[in-house]
Amino acid sequence: MMLRNVNIALSVVLCGCLLSGCNNSTTSASSSVSSPSTSDYESSSAATSNLDSYEDEEPTSAVPSSTQPPTEEPNTPDSSEPSASPAQPEQEYTDLSFLSEEQRQLYTNAYDASFGLYGEGANLMDKWGYKVVTDGSDSVPFIEDHYTLYNVSFDEFSERIHSIFTDNCLTSTDYAIKFKNYNGRVAVHFSLHNERVAGMTIYVQEQYPDTYRLVKNTSEEVEFTLISHYDRDGSVENPLEVYIIEYPIRMVKTDYGWRIDDFHTSRYG
Repeated sequence: MMLRNVNIALSVVLCGCLLSGCNNSTTSASSSVSSPSTSDYESSSAATSNLDSYEDEEPTSAVPSSTQPPTEEPNTPDSSEPSASPAQPEQEYTDLSFLSEEQRQLYTNAYDASFGLYGEGANLMDKWGYKVVTDGSDSVPFIEDHYTLYNVSFDEFSERIHSIFTDNCLTSTDYAIKFKNYNGRVAVHFSLHNERVAGMTIYVQEQYPDTYRLVKNTSEEVEFTLISHYDRDGSVENPLEVYIIEYPIRMVKTDYGWRIDDFHTSRYG
């Protein structure tokens, strides 16, 4: 019995020693762990910040890129910048900017043709590169009174003039008298022409060029006014005394394109 008590006492002492040794070991292990440095905190903070930013991001859509919304904001027009506006009726212009490119070219063609349509017919034939027919001795024979023959078929010439003017416009001029069909070729009256408007001088044209006033502009018809300036005196010695004449001009859309239906010039009225 006594021996049993001694054994129990020894066991208690041994356990106590073991427990004391464990405590000392734990304390030693704890003191060997170094405190985190400032840089460690910064790295940890940065990592946490990055993690937070990833957590805030929306998940990428699986929709194909072609249907993704734009990443940039669409450009919005600056209200301070002027925008082009359609031509307004009754607005006055210093050029033909209110016409389309096709219409401006048509006007140019009509103006060039007017030197022969209203002036002498030979002007138009020369402009278009047609040559007068001679008798072999460089003299120009008259085939009829006041008519000379040109080396172009009448059908070709007629098609070209009708690519600019309507029949309605041509019948208001001397076209039918000035240009005749002579055995399939064009015979031109060599002297028939309109008189120039009084006061039409280079000086007034330089200082007071033509202007235009738009009257009507639709997909089928364009009307505008040619505002022409003239000098009442017409003399270079005296100061200009300018007066104005206004002429109507009309373009119409046909099955073959735009055509001049009414035309005037400052030179011939």
